[in-house]
Amino acid sequence: MRYWFLWFMLVGTIGSLSAQYSGMSIARWSMENGLPDNYILGIAQDDRGFLWLGTKEGISRFDGRQFRNYYPNEVDSSGLRYNAVHSLLAHRNGRILFVNAGELMAFQTQAHRFERVYSRPDLTVIGLG
Repeated sequence: MRYWFLWFMLVGTIGSLSAQYSGMSIARWSMENGLPDNYILGIAQDDRGFLWLGTKEGISRFDGRQFRNYYPNEVDSSGLRYNAVHSLLAHRNGRILFVNAGELMAFQTQAHRFERVYSRPDLTVIGLG
């Protein structure tokens, strides 16, 4: 009797494991594929399905096929001031919030424009959200 119970448990477990496989594949993306850096400091997904990745070398938007990267620009004072971007949060108003060297920043996804939300030299954020 005990062996029948164990056999049913084993068959039930194997059946449920195979039912969980959805046929999805896993891909590995790196700098060779266009990512600004292989070290990811934060990740968020916006309401349009784009993945936003904060790296040690800037912020990147991934559409499932390619990366669009945003880097610090010394000429444009409204953009990123430093490379490292971390603690990303996709806000419902179409902005991506993140921390960039003591500043809480937002990227307006529709206008493709950065804005400073809050600045304080000792700002440390472990996580947004």
